[in-house]
This record gives sequence, structure tokens and C-alpha cells, in this order.
Amino acid sequence: MSTKLNSVADATVRQLLGTVALNSGAVAEGTSAGKIKTTANVVHIIDGVFKLHTATDDLSITDGHDKLLSGYSALFAVGVDGASVATAMGQVFKPEGSKFRGYKTNKDKDGAVTGYTQETALTDYNCAFAPNVPAGYALIAVIKVVASAEFTPGTTDLGSQETVTDCCAIPAATNL
Repeated sequence: MSTKLNSVADATVRQLLGTVALNSGAVAEGTSAGKIKTTANVVHIIDGVFKLHTATDDLSITDGHDKLLSGYSALFAVGVDGASVATAMGQVFKPEGSKFRGYKTNKDKDGAVTGYTQETALTDYNCAFAPNVPAGYALIAVIKVVASAEFTPGTTDLGSQETVTDCCAIPAATNL
């Protein structure tokens, strides 16, 4: 049996085997409005190599993320690679009874969010709308934001609008 990641033919499986957090970062709302923090050191593996992310406050979740209009939800994946943290925003969704429906984001000519168009069939689990973890980062949490008013990532205080789930992989059949 080979212990080399490059001997695994499927790139997705290779990524899952070689990039993982080994403990919870205990992600929480940061000290400053619109920021998050890791409250624990995170030992993780990137492409088979051990790394350490030390507990850090006031991490941004803004990189290229659209604002979220009131009444809609989105999942944000939080990943670490040593000292750096990256986030990704998933598809906007909304609950319908006990199921969930995804929406396409509509933007004006300047790139500002103007609304949403119903896009996908109903699904049983909201994890279906989770984003991919940024390449080269190990997932440590998923943050669900339910916008009770317009939510601008990195600016709007998370407060009671967010729920954090510490995890090392996006669940397949769990509501986050």
C-alpha cells in the first residue's frame, strides 16, 4: 500500500484525505462587529503536511462575498492554512416548511445585489447549499447567517443572525 497522496487517482478523494483539521477551532463571533475568531489553536493538515493555526480574533469574512438580503440565508465555510484564514459563501437559500430552496443572486450593472430568483428544487438539508472550502485550506467551521435585516459580510454585526458549526467536512445529510 502506498502512503503517497499522489497515488490516489481521484483528485477529490486526494483532497479529502490530505487536507483536514484535526481539532475544533471553536469559531465564534469576533470582538469587532462583522468579524469572527478562533478561540482554540487548530492542528490541521494541508496536502499531507501538518500545520498550526493559533487562536486569533477579528478575522474578516468579506473577501468577495455578496450582501445577503433580509429573509434569506447563506452558509459560509471557514478554512485555515497555518496563520491565514479564508472564507467562502455558499448559494443563498430559504426554508420552505421543513425543506430548503436555493436562489440565484441577481445583480445590477455595478455588481450590487438587487434580489434573488428561485433556482433549485426543494432539498431536505441546507448543507446542500454549502460552498466549497477555498483550495489549500482545511475546513474548521460553517457559519449559517439568517438575515433578519440586510447583512453585509465583514460589516454587519453577526449577533443573533449566525449559528456556528465546528466541523472538518461539509456534512452530507445534516441541517447546519
